[in-house]
Amino acid sequence: MMLVTGASGFVGSAVVRLARSRGLAVRAMVQPQSRLDLLEGVPADSIVRADMTEIDSLRRAVEGVRAVVHCAATTSVSAPDLELSRRVNVEGTDALLRACREAGARRFVNIGSQSAHKGNPSVYGRTKLEQDERVMGAEGIEWTILRPSIVYGAQAKGVFSKMADYCRKLPVIPVIGPGREEMRPIHVDDVAWAALACIEESRTVGRIYDLGGADVLEFNEFISEILAAIGKRKPCFHLPIPIALAIARTLSAVMKNPPLTPDNVTGIQTARHVSNRAAREDFGFAPRGFAQGLREIYGRKGREMATSPSAGDGGSAPSRTVRLAVVGLGKMGVMHSAMCGAAPGVSVGALMDADPKLGSQVQSMGVDAPFFSSLDAMFDKARDLDGVVIATPQFTHREIAVACLERGLHVFCEKPLAHTLDDARAMAEAQKTHPDRVTAIGFMKGHYPLWLEAARRLRDGWIGPPRRFRATVYLSQVLSPKKGWTFTKDLSGGGILINSGIHLVHFLRVLFGDVERVTARSRPMHSQVEDTLAALVEFRSGVFGSYDTSWSVAGYETEGTTVLVEGDEGTLEIADDWLRTYHLTGAGGAPKGWSRTHRAELDHAAFTMSPDYGGEGYYNQIEDFARAIREGGRARYDWTEGLRVQEVVDALYRSCESGKTIAIGPI
Repeated sequence: MMLVTGASGFVGSAVVRLARSRGLAVRAMVQPQSRLDLLEGVPADSIVRADMTEIDSLRRAVEGVRAVVHCAATTSVSAPDLELSRRVNVEGTDALLRACREAGARRFVNIGSQSAHKGNPSVYGRTKLEQDERVMGAEGIEWTILRPSIVYGAQAKGVFSKMADYCRKLPVIPVIGPGREEMRPIHVDDVAWAALACIEESRTVGRIYDLGGADVLEFNEFISEILAAIGKRKPCFHLPIPIALAIARTLSAVMKNPPLTPDNVTGIQTARHVSNRAAREDFGFAPRGFAQGLREIYGRKGREMATSPSAGDGGSAPSRTVRLAVVGLGKMGVMHSAMCGAAPGVSVGALMDADPKLGSQVQSMGVDAPFFSSLDAMFDKARDLDGVVIATPQFTHREIAVACLERGLHVFCEKPLAHTLDDARAMAEAQKTHPDRVTAIGFMKGHYPLWLEAARRLRDGWIGPPRRFRATVYLSQVLSPKKGWTFTKDLSGGGILINSGIHLVHFLRVLFGDVERVTARSRPMHSQVEDTLAALVEFRSGVFGSYDTSWSVAGYETEGTTVLVEGDEGTLEIADDWLRTYHLTGAGGAPKGWSRTHRAELDHAAFTMSPDYGGEGYYNQIEDFARAIREGGRARYDWTEGLRVQEVVDALYRSCESGKTIAIGPI
């Protein structure tokens, strides 16, 4: 029996598939809450859920195993997290090696990285090097270390996936530095072949092997080959490395899954020559060329992969394209335009704003859609629209949204539903009079896979019946006097609560249901609206707890959200990047002790670049809206949900004004 760790990942799943095709007995180890999309067809009894940070779960995974292919690791795809990388890549590998010795599993093939060398100061490179050192120093273990170059394939992540996305979607392709760095991209199936070959070849014990594809390419040639494979011709622009590094650091500070990380840039700077000579001589390694590998990927999925926005993520193309207008071209409108152009089977059919300059700016970013300066002009001339995305200030939502419904359009509206409860009620009533129209509201955090997983764990009883919670959301946005419509209550509806804190109010409803009563206090500090608010919130389910929000807390350059839930049998805690649960006994199928999941394990959006953090949620909500339009169903969160959340927000404001507890009537 052979164990493959990280089996739900890109390389690990390829090793499992190849082993099964050869009739080998293989056990696939995945994190407790990993998606199993890449393990389709693998029997459930061949999959074991274990955590690299939990030695007991690793002991169960290696029981009866004679060999291990170790693929589990944090990667350079998301923003660097030294603590997490050390816990998984280094300490987790230590624990796995200890479990192997105890179980008598002596053969160990470690999937390392070309980043693992002393000249690479990146978090990923440092921890992968230390991982290799732990493997080499393990007593009683017959180890082999494989260090592949850039790995590519149909479900790839990392540099290849990002560059393939850029080649499909961007009008101009960004290249870091002069683009002359040499590389040997290697197909994921060739990495899997090498891992299995080393398991059986005794001469590979105690050896480290570089692995690369058959072709040595400059980075510029790498891009050219991808463009040729997908039938595109696009220019490139070269970004100096110091500038690229500065951009990467900024993006990593404000985005959870940035399109470029400091580790990506560092990896390019410190790239080393890769030679297959030792692997060829010792176990007959003969990888395919890059052009051949690309033909296999795109040929197998069909030419539509070159043009489908979801190409490369394993999904199928939608049945028809949904054409959406974007109304309001400020920051949120720009972001929605990008997501509408990237989501599968969605296109931007029109742009509308009172300011023509904003229209020109968005069109210059590559959005190929006509611009209109009024709704009437858009209604008259853009006749092939399916729906509209409203990204204007909230005091304009009601008028625009109702007009669009009356014109027969499906309507997605940014949060909050409106600036007043009366306007929100009017919009919800308008939804009822147009039951064939899809409505949706932009509670994008409610579309985070990680947060939805937290809700599922509560429903499934991972911590028993929930009793109490503590929820916080902080941001360093208002640290000096502010003016404008956002800080004018008659126009915005309020301050931090209705603008940013409303996402957390919505998520608490997702977790616990309807709110029964609230008691709140707030205070303006730098503006005419509340800059900070704290509340006690009680739900009809009996759960109660504290809600605390402020956009005037120093040290939170990006929004920081946490929710801690106490249950009869354990604890659940969620933040922007991770979810962890603790179960006292392990009863009912929940893992005993702590179980931790990082958002990178669950995020799946094909394209998450946005001018702000939260790209995964923005992408998923547009994808959900388009799905509902095609299927004639409901969006995940429609205007009825928007009204329910607004009722809670209104009650919180009334409690602040009156100093009293405010009850919310039954739904």
